[in-house]
Amino acid sequence: MDPLITVREGEAAESRESGERMLGRWLDRLVAVGFVVVLSVPSLLFAGGVRPVSIENRDPAVFPRVSLRGLTDPAFYAGIDRFLVDNLPLRNEAVQAHAAVDNRVLGGTSNPDVVVGVGDWLFNRGEMEPRCDFTAAQVLDKVDRAAAGLKATGRAFRYIVAPDKHTVYPDKLPSDSPFGTPCSDQSRATLQAGLIARPGYAVDAWTPLLTARAADPGKPLYYVLDDHWTPLGATLAIKELVQSLAPGVWNDREVTVDGTQQHTGDMSTLMGLPRDETIPKVVMRPGLKVDRRILDTGIHINQSRDIPWFTVQGNRPVVPGRTLIVYDSFFGTVMTQASPWFQESVWVHEGDLLNHPELADVLPAFDTVVFQRVERSAYFTDPASDLATIIAKPKP
Repeated sequence: MDPLITVREGEAAESRESGERMLGRWLDRLVAVGFVVVLSVPSLLFAGGVRPVSIENRDPAVFPRVSLRGLTDPAFYAGIDRFLVDNLPLRNEAVQAHAAVDNRVLGGTSNPDVVVGVGDWLFNRGEMEPRCDFTAAQVLDKVDRAAAGLKATGRAFRYIVAPDKHTVYPDKLPSDSPFGTPCSDQSRATLQAGLIARPGYAVDAWTPLLTARAADPGKPLYYVLDDHWTPLGATLAIKELVQSLAPGVWNDREVTVDGTQQHTGDMSTLMGLPRDETIPKVVMRPGLKVDRRILDTGIHINQSRDIPWFTVQGNRPVVPGRTLIVYDSFFGTVMTQASPWFQESVWVHEGDLLNHPELADVLPAFDTVVFQRVERSAYFTDPASDLATIIAKPKP
């Protein structure tokens, strides 16, 4: 072989290797620069005051209070970590990307509090693993004591339980669910029978919802992407409550559907993947004037932002007098649907009344008290204890 050719081939090979090394170095530099940019951009935006809007159905962490003692406490620095993680710009995009891959590709959930059901259906893990401090018989005994206490002061009382979502839609749960039978499911028949046996102060919401589901399986009584009932489902329970308190007041013709509306699911939001679903737009008692004002109690409450006080204007039939409605999120989501049926109604979240019994001192007096809980919460809630300070308050 010609020595000159051999030399040239060697030079070409060396040139190729040199070019590959140079390209590799440039790629390394680009990766390093990209990494620095990925880390720097959120930090620069954070320094500039940019904060992401929460998309996870919870309040973002706040910066912990600085103190000399706190500087020696590891919890202080853990609080800083939580604050930075929750408030770093572009965090939402990362959360959504992770949730999308987990849910849409792997069919799972990025949040253990969300249970993925059939198709797009999402459930609250709390109803799969409820806390049952009391048996159904003990719950009924506590309802009896609350009713007796209010009756002794001349006031009416109604106790109503909102069925859990899986109670009405058990077929939407995954067939391979790892959860056993919830304690609330085991006690449901006893609790429902006990409430039906107490028509003077208890309301059965299971029967109308299950009957409506059986009659029209496609009717959206609960949200697909949300933990709660839809306005259509809630209407059935509100109707039972109003008829129990004031027979003849309810009128089906005053419940109309005016097109559709969008609703962002709290379960999809909790998962970091907010999505909307289209539901019928329910208009309750169209044309009726309802005034709303906020009751200033001077007490800082945490469960609800405020205490609304609704007053119906006009001469349409209503539940007479002033009604205190102690509620959780199931009635809270349909407050404006229920209030037009009551002459006056003051709405206090159950958690706020539990944590601040002194609210009774600044609330007005009531003719009627309604106590509502979702099914899974009924087994650790004592209405007689929650209402003790209300019961002690004189009737107007």
